Amino acid sequence: MAEHLAVNPSTAMRMAERLAAAGMIDRAPNPENRRESILALTGTGRRVVDQATSRRREEIAAIVASMPAEHRDRFVEALEAFNVAGGEPPVGPDPIPLGWQ
Repeated sequence: MAEHLAVNPSTAMRMAERLAAAGMIDRAPNPENRRESILALTGTGRRVVDQATSRRREEIAAIVASMPAEHRDRFVEALEAFNVAGGEPPVGPDPIPLGWQ
């Protein structure tokens, strides 16, 4: 986690402790390396992530909907390229992310 977030391991552990205390993740020692922890989202954590993602998509969709159509098409193409470059996972079967048309 520390490497992925580009923070010190002690910072990552404090983050994990806070998330575990809030019921967002489960944390267990890695049986193969006692210096590592295995982290997993709880149901509560998954709901928070899903809610934040949904809200972000709704807000972006509202902004995009207010744009002129000719700008919107180019913007959607640019965002799709941005997502691919950033390694963002695809969003289900909808061929146009966020329901944009």
